[in-house]
Amino acid sequence: MLGRGTVFLLLFSAGLLITFSASREWSMLFSLKTRGKPSRATVYDVWPEYSGRGIKYFVTVTYEVGDKHHLKKFTQQIHKKHYASLQRGQPVSVRYLPQSPEIVRLADEDKDNLRLFWYTLLAVIAITLYYPLLIWAIFVFAFYQHKFRAYSEE
Repeated sequence: MLGRGTVFLLLFSAGLLITFSASREWSMLFSLKTRGKPSRATVYDVWPEYSGRGIKYFVTVTYEVGDKHHLKKFTQQIHKKHYASLQRGQPVSVRYLPQSPEIVRLADEDKDNLRLFWYTLLAVIAITLYYPLLIWAIFVFAFYQHKFRAYSEE
């Protein structure tokens, strides 16, 4: 059985990971919006992936990088409605970072922010509920530790 300290450490680490992931996704999307280069792309494949928690939808796209028409591929998780509207060979818009062409997302009318939505939702929950509860638990733990020491010294 896990001790209270271990549980708090695991919860705190999970909250930090969620917050870090959300801020990283926001940062990447901001970089794509401000410094990203638009590119022509083509849907290579779309498919559902079944798991115990439900169905996830994905698209793989090939896109051109630079003036040399060098093709690259990337895969992105998308919303079910977006999945239904995409077909193999369909042209789509993407934005990529010229200095890091592997950082790419669907853009413009093809934009799909499903991943950003979930990261943001989890980060908001972590910041508004999780961290105040964690701080409260630390103070309660410290209070009872202090009270226990004072009682045992009498």
